[in-house]
Amino acid sequence: TYPAIVRAVSLDGTKANYGYIGSASQANVPVTPMSSLVLAIAANRNPATINAASQLTRASIASAKESVNAIFANIFSTFNVPNGFDILSNSFAANHTGMDLILDSMSITFDDSGSPTLCTKILNVCKPFTLSSLDTSELTLSPSAVTQINSVPLDQCSRMINGLTTASFSTYNANL
Repeated sequence: TYPAIVRAVSLDGTKANYGYIGSASQANVPVTPMSSLVLAIAANRNPATINAASQLTRASIASAKESVNAIFANIFSTFNVPNGFDILSNSFAANHTGMDLILDSMSITFDDSGSPTLCTKILNVCKPFTLSSLDTSELTLSPSAVTQINSVPLDQCSRMINGLTTASFSTYNANL
């Protein structure tokens, strides 16, 4: 039944990422830390606890996608990700460029209340978010940070990706 939430869990069971299927005709379902962030913002909670229409609506998803695009506008521009990139349905190549490079170099974790913390994996800089008063100011990277991220070997980045290899992949209907 659509819409639905998709969950991918790491082999060790310690990490999970979430995606969203809006309809049967949706061709791509990215399940990444960034799609998890969109769902957390849309539901104002940890995406692991979304289970009802009152927690996640099409309007809240649209607003959350706009917020995440605003937060990442500078980084998207730096790494040639198109303005308005749809984090919940656009595809991207796994080639250590563009959106893939951003995901390779960042992680998102959630506390028990669902508030996310975004970290650059290479530079060890983190920005916590409070979902009830979301700060949508742009994240920025210095020119030296961009150089450093671009120069990290692909195999080093791939060892750091959250949820790259999954032990389980499931969908559940959030009664949307």
